[in-house]
Amino acid sequence: MLPVLLASSLFLQTLGARGQPTPSATPAAELVVVMSAAIYQPDGAVMAETAQLPANGAGLIHMFARKSVCEPAIAGATEPSDAGFGWRINSQIVSRSEKEIVVSLDWKRLWDAGRKTANGPGGTVQLTLHPGDRIPLDHITNSSPKPECRAVGLGLDVRLARAATPTTTPASLIPLGATPGGAKPVDAELWLMHTLPSGTVQVLHQTVRVPAAGGQFGFASTAVETARGKLNVQMSGSIDRYRTPAGTEFLILSLSRLVTGEGLPANGVSSSTSSVQAMPSTPVDVLSFEIPGTVGRGGGGGRGGAGAARGGLVGNTGGTMVSVASGGGGAGAGSAGTGRSAADPQSGAATGGQRGAGGSGVAAGGRGGGVVSIAPLLEGHQFALRVRITQIN
Repeated sequence: MLPVLLASSLFLQTLGARGQPTPSATPAAELVVVMSAAIYQPDGAVMAETAQLPANGAGLIHMFARKSVCEPAIAGATEPSDAGFGWRINSQIVSRSEKEIVVSLDWKRLWDAGRKTANGPGGTVQLTLHPGDRIPLDHITNSSPKPECRAVGLGLDVRLARAATPTTTPASLIPLGATPGGAKPVDAELWLMHTLPSGTVQVLHQTVRVPAAGGQFGFASTAVETARGKLNVQMSGSIDRYRTPAGTEFLILSLSRLVTGEGLPANGVSSSTSSVQAMPSTPVDVLSFEIPGTVGRGGGGGRGGAGAARGGLVGNTGGTMVSVASGGGGAGAGSAGTGRSAADPQSGAATGGQRGAGGSGVAAGGRGGGVVSIAPLLEGHQFALRVRITQIN
């Protein structure tokens, strides 16, 4: 599973004005179709590998798992040689508007039970998708659960998401004398973790290539059932890259949360946060964003157990953790302290020493002068983001 968090010296700074942290009305973003290969666990937890289809025209991808359904992966048009379960998906965008996309999908199950099959399920469908839609296409049952993979099965579905929108890095986050751009492209592996009030965890996973100039990412929206009705929460962000005069590289990670649904403005409400991070020196370093307000760095250890994407992530380690509260006021001195810390990778909760930073908050007025706070809207649903940077050889 995901790594226990380690501490590092880091700095979190939220964007906005003084006052109670609140969201702002958000302009509409371009819609994108997302394919998902989801691992379903017996306790209701879900881990999904996601891939965005081309915004226009035709596309071809393979979504599959390797030795077990707990090892999902994605390949492009070239058929993978190590697939034991999975599908080929041909796509064609038929039409699009600001509110919906019509897509044609020709899908076929090519692998099952560790073998390639010529007679697997398949079909051709034309779907009209709206933001928040999730349409199941197929499900492969895990007929032989084992201790390393207890999943119920692996499902294929299609979703509609809003594309990540370009962000502008605040000048206040850029150290004096730093210049834009990194040394070479890197891969960013991202996990969006949704903890339900019941404690069940659902995870969306993706890997994006981040050029030297920086890049963007976005996740399909997550449905949240509340007393006021169904809401959809979508996370997107950017990774900007800079170098100091001494040649040291650092990242500025910006993250936005958009909430749409009943009783909210047509384009939803949003909040955002940004953090300056040193470029991780090894792929076991994992940055952790608790949303809102906490950031940490994890790492170390051996490979973990099954049930996580790509056959397991980094194992448990000890360390310290630095957290920064997303407060409602302006700059203020935080209390300092350090200590051994461990965090549950599912909930992101940390124990041990923490160090505060100057409080600042995300603040903006709602429409008509009203103020709406996102946290009460979500009624106990919590979100966290894990980011692992891998150098490309």
